[in-house]
Amino acid sequence: MSFFSVLEKRVKKVDSILCVGLDPHAADLENLKVSLPQQDQDIDDADLAFQFCNNLVQLTHHVAAAYKPNAAFFEALGPKGITNLYKLIKSIPDGIPV
Repeated sequence: MSFFSVLEKRVKKVDSILCVGLDPHAADLENLKVSLPQQDQDIDDADLAFQFCNNLVQLTHHVAAAYKPNAAFFEALGPKGITNLYKLIKSIPDGIPV
């Protein structure tokens, strides 16, 4: 099934055209880091990026027609960032196009 066929099916299912951009900006990661318990604040930015974006997916999956992770944010975090981008894509529920 093509991307657009999957997207059309998803739009009809959720009655929404919302495409959620997954853009873990540095300021968002810093805000997330300071909100964590003290013992967890040594987490690296690649893991914070995954956590930030995964939280968005968990909060919006019932209304999202699609997700658009911004690869550049993850690429800037090096090899672990790329690994976490793939992990994020795999964590998005089946039937929601990426």
